[in-house]
Amino acid sequence: MNRTICYLLSFALIFAYAAFTANDARGQAKAVTDRERGAFASTSLQGYVKDVLTEKNVGRYGFSTVGEASAATLGDPLRVHSIELKELKAYRPGAGLRSMQADTRTTWYPVIAGNEVRAKLEIVETAGKLLAGGFGAASEARRISAARQQIPEKLRAKGIPAASAMALVKIPALKATFLYVESPGGSFLVPAMASPHRFGVENGDLYPAADLLSRIKEQVKDLPDDLVG
Repeated sequence: MNRTICYLLSFALIFAYAAFTANDARGQAKAVTDRERGAFASTSLQGYVKDVLTEKNVGRYGFSTVGEASAATLGDPLRVHSIELKELKAYRPGAGLRSMQADTRTTWYPVIAGNEVRAKLEIVETAGKLLAGGFGAASEARRISAARQQIPEKLRAKGIPAASAMALVKIPALKATFLYVESPGGSFLVPAMASPHRFGVENGDLYPAADLLSRIKEQVKDLPDDLVG
Protein backbone atom coordinates (compact mmCIF):
# COMPACT_ATOMS: atom_id res chain seq x y z
CA MET A 1 0.00 0.00 0.00
CA ASN A 2 1.59 3.30 -1.03
CA ARG A 3 1.88 6.32 1.22
CA THR A 4 -1.03 8.23 -0.31
CA ILE A 5 -3.43 5.32 0.05
CA CYS A 6 -2.22 4.75 3.59
CA TYR A 7 -2.86 8.38 4.48
CA LEU A 8 -6.35 8.37 2.96
CA LEU A 9 -7.22 5.15 4.74
CA SER A 10 -5.91 6.57 7.99
CA PHE A 11 -7.98 9.70 7.61
CA ALA A 12 -11.10 7.72 6.73
CA LEU A 13 -10.70 5.53 9.79
CA ILE A 14 -10.30 8.46 12.14
CA PHE A 15 -13.06 10.43 10.45
CA ALA A 16 -15.44 7.59 11.26
CA TYR A 17 -13.96 7.05 14.71
CA ALA A 18 -13.95 10.64 15.88
CA ALA A 19 -17.30 12.15 14.82
CA PHE A 20 -18.75 14.13 17.67
CA THR A 21 -21.80 16.40 17.74
CA ALA A 22 -22.75 18.93 20.41
CA ASN A 23 -26.40 20.04 20.05
CA ASP A 24 -28.71 21.80 22.47
CA ALA A 25 -32.17 20.54 23.41
CA ARG A 26 -33.68 22.19 20.35
CA GLY A 27 -31.29 20.44 17.96
CA GLN A 28 -29.25 23.56 17.22
CA ALA A 29 -25.47 23.41 17.32
CA LYS A 30 -23.89 25.01 20.37
CA ALA A 31 -20.37 26.35 20.71
CA VAL A 32 -17.70 23.84 21.60
CA THR A 33 -15.69 24.80 24.68
CA ASP A 34 -11.90 24.68 24.86
CA ARG A 35 -12.20 21.88 27.41
CA GLU A 36 -14.41 19.80 25.11
CA ARG A 37 -12.09 20.42 22.19
CA GLY A 38 -9.05 19.40 24.24
CA ALA A 39 -10.74 16.22 25.49
CA PHE A 40 -11.74 15.33 21.95
CA ALA A 41 -8.19 15.95 20.71
CA SER A 42 -6.79 13.60 23.36
CA THR A 43 -9.29 10.90 22.40
CA SER A 44 -8.46 11.38 18.71
CA LEU A 45 -4.74 11.02 19.40
CA GLN A 46 -5.41 7.74 21.21
CA GLY A 47 -7.55 6.62 18.27
CA TYR A 48 -4.77 7.31 15.78
CA VAL A 49 -2.27 5.38 17.87
CA LYS A 50 -4.62 2.43 18.39
CA ASP A 51 -6.25 2.16 14.96
CA VAL A 52 -3.70 3.55 12.51
CA LEU A 53 -0.11 3.28 13.71
CA THR A 54 1.90 0.10 13.28
CA GLU A 55 5.56 -0.64 13.79
CA LYS A 56 5.95 -0.49 10.00
CA ASN A 57 4.34 2.91 9.41
CA VAL A 58 4.99 4.69 12.71
CA GLY A 59 8.05 6.50 11.34
CA ARG A 60 5.89 8.26 8.74
CA TYR A 61 3.97 9.90 11.55
CA GLY A 62 7.04 11.16 13.40
CA PHE A 63 7.64 8.45 16.02
CA SER A 64 10.26 5.77 16.59
CA THR A 65 7.91 3.09 17.92
CA VAL A 66 4.23 2.59 18.62
CA GLY A 67 5.10 2.48 22.31
CA GLU A 68 6.60 5.93 22.08
CA ALA A 69 3.49 7.22 20.29
CA SER A 70 1.27 5.63 22.95
CA ALA A 71 2.96 7.78 25.59
CA ALA A 72 2.64 11.00 23.57
CA THR A 73 0.77 14.01 24.91
CA LEU A 74 -0.65 17.18 23.39
CA GLY A 75 0.89 20.61 23.84
CA ASP A 76 -0.82 24.00 23.83
CA PRO A 77 -3.07 24.42 20.78
CA LEU A 78 -3.16 27.18 18.16
CA ARG A 79 -6.22 28.21 16.19
CA VAL A 80 -5.54 28.05 12.45
CA HIS A 81 -6.50 30.94 10.17
CA SER A 82 -6.56 29.58 6.60
CA ILE A 83 -6.53 32.35 3.99
CA GLU A 84 -7.47 31.90 0.36
CA LEU A 85 -5.31 33.50 -2.32
CA LYS A 86 -8.15 35.74 -3.51
CA GLU A 87 -8.46 37.17 0.02
CA LEU A 88 -4.75 37.92 0.12
CA LYS A 89 -4.90 39.61 -3.29
CA ALA A 90 -7.81 41.77 -2.06
CA TYR A 91 -5.94 42.80 1.10
CA ARG A 92 -5.94 46.55 1.76
CA PRO A 93 -2.44 47.75 2.74
CA GLY A 94 -2.21 48.58 6.42
CA ALA A 95 -5.52 46.92 7.31
CA GLY A 96 -3.93 44.05 9.23
CA LEU A 97 -4.70 40.35 9.38
CA ARG A 98 -8.03 40.76 11.18
CA SER A 99 -9.43 42.57 8.15
CA MET A 100 -9.15 39.41 6.05
CA GLN A 101 -11.73 36.66 5.86
CA ALA A 102 -10.28 33.36 6.99
CA ASP A 103 -11.39 29.81 7.68
CA THR A 104 -10.87 29.36 11.44
CA ARG A 105 -12.47 25.96 11.94
CA THR A 106 -9.20 24.11 12.58
CA THR A 107 -7.20 23.89 15.81
CA TRP A 108 -3.56 22.75 15.65
CA TYR A 109 -1.94 20.72 18.45
CA PRO A 110 1.73 19.77 18.81
CA VAL A 111 2.14 16.10 19.71
CA ILE A 112 4.95 15.63 22.23
CA ALA A 113 6.97 12.49 23.00
CA GLY A 114 10.24 12.30 24.89
CA ASN A 115 10.03 16.06 25.58
CA GLU A 116 10.17 16.75 21.84
CA VAL A 117 7.52 17.77 19.34
CA ARG A 118 7.14 14.79 17.01
CA ALA A 119 3.96 15.46 15.06
CA LYS A 120 0.84 17.56 14.74
CA LEU A 121 -2.81 16.78 15.30
CA GLU A 122 -5.53 18.95 13.79
CA ILE A 123 -9.13 19.10 15.02
CA VAL A 124 -11.79 20.57 12.74
CA GLU A 125 -15.00 22.10 14.05
CA THR A 126 -18.09 22.73 11.97
CA ALA A 127 -21.65 23.36 13.13
CA GLY A 128 -20.91 22.06 16.61
CA LYS A 129 -19.29 18.88 15.31
CA LEU A 130 -15.66 17.98 15.96
CA LEU A 131 -13.67 15.82 13.55
CA ALA A 132 -10.10 14.59 13.73
CA GLY A 133 -8.09 15.98 10.82
CA GLY A 134 -4.44 15.84 9.81
CA PHE A 135 -1.97 13.86 11.91
CA GLY A 136 1.78 13.44 11.58
CA ALA A 137 3.65 15.99 9.41
CA ALA A 138 6.71 15.82 11.64
CA SER A 139 8.79 18.40 9.74
CA GLU A 140 5.99 20.96 9.78
CA ALA A 141 5.33 20.38 13.46
CA ARG A 142 8.99 20.87 14.36
CA ARG A 143 9.28 24.06 12.29
CA ILE A 144 6.20 25.61 13.86
CA SER A 145 7.20 24.63 17.38
CA ALA A 146 10.77 25.88 16.96
CA ALA A 147 9.53 29.27 15.72
CA ARG A 148 6.97 29.44 18.51
CA GLN A 149 9.58 28.85 21.18
CA GLN A 150 11.68 31.76 19.89
CA ILE A 151 8.88 34.33 20.02
CA PRO A 152 9.18 35.47 23.69
CA GLU A 153 12.92 36.16 23.32
CA LYS A 154 12.46 37.82 19.91
CA LEU A 155 9.88 40.18 21.45
CA ARG A 156 12.08 40.99 24.44
CA ALA A 157 15.08 41.68 22.21
CA LYS A 158 13.08 44.32 20.33
CA GLY A 159 11.57 45.82 23.49
CA ILE A 160 8.09 44.64 22.52
CA PRO A 161 5.61 43.61 25.26
CA ALA A 162 4.79 39.93 25.60
CA ALA A 163 2.25 38.38 23.24
CA SER A 164 -1.39 38.73 24.24
CA ALA A 165 -2.65 36.35 21.55
CA MET A 166 -1.17 33.90 19.09
CA ALA A 167 -2.52 31.88 16.16
CA LEU A 168 -1.34 29.92 13.15
CA VAL A 169 -1.83 31.47 9.70
CA LYS A 170 -1.77 29.31 6.59
CA ILE A 171 -2.03 30.33 2.94
CA PRO A 172 -2.50 26.87 1.37
CA ALA A 173 -2.11 28.02 -2.24
CA LEU A 174 1.39 29.30 -1.41
CA LYS A 175 2.33 26.51 1.02
CA ALA A 176 3.02 29.36 3.42
CA THR A 177 2.75 29.08 7.20
CA PHE A 178 3.20 31.81 9.80
CA LEU A 179 2.65 32.29 13.49
CA TYR A 180 0.55 35.39 14.12
CA VAL A 181 1.45 37.32 17.25
CA GLU A 182 -0.59 40.11 18.80
CA SER A 183 1.04 42.31 21.43
CA PRO A 184 0.41 45.75 22.91
CA GLY A 185 3.44 46.67 20.81
CA GLY A 186 1.87 45.60 17.51
CA SER A 187 0.90 42.60 15.39
CA PHE A 188 3.54 40.38 13.80
CA LEU A 189 3.94 37.40 11.51
CA VAL A 190 6.65 34.83 12.21
CA PRO A 191 7.46 32.54 9.26
CA ALA A 192 7.49 28.79 9.95
CA MET A 193 7.54 27.04 6.58
CA ALA A 194 9.64 25.18 4.06
CA SER A 195 11.64 27.54 1.80
CA PRO A 196 10.78 30.86 3.48
CA HIS A 197 13.22 32.61 1.14
CA ARG A 198 10.49 32.52 -1.51
CA PHE A 199 9.06 35.51 0.31
CA GLY A 200 12.34 37.10 1.37
CA VAL A 201 11.93 36.11 5.02
CA GLU A 202 13.61 33.89 7.61
CA ASN A 203 11.85 31.35 9.79
CA GLY A 204 11.56 32.51 13.38
CA ASP A 205 12.00 36.24 12.68
CA LEU A 206 9.39 38.86 13.55
CA TYR A 207 7.81 40.89 10.74
CA PRO A 208 5.12 43.57 11.16
CA ALA A 209 1.99 41.80 9.95
CA ALA A 210 0.59 44.64 7.82
CA ASP A 211 3.92 45.20 6.06
CA LEU A 212 4.53 41.54 5.29
CA LEU A 213 0.99 40.96 4.04
CA SER A 214 1.35 43.92 1.68
CA ARG A 215 4.66 42.59 0.42
CA ILE A 216 3.33 39.09 -0.24
CA LYS A 217 0.23 40.51 -1.88
CA GLU A 218 2.46 42.31 -4.37
CA GLN A 219 4.42 39.12 -5.05
CA VAL A 220 1.31 37.07 -5.87
CA LYS A 221 -0.79 39.65 -7.73
CA ASP A 222 -0.43 37.85 -11.06
CA LEU A 223 -1.25 34.36 -9.78
CA PRO A 224 -4.68 32.88 -10.53
CA ASP A 225 -7.19 33.01 -7.67
CA ASP A 226 -7.83 29.26 -7.93
CA LEU A 227 -4.18 28.27 -7.64
CA VAL A 228 -3.77 24.99 -5.77
CA GLY A 229 -0.64 24.71 -3.64
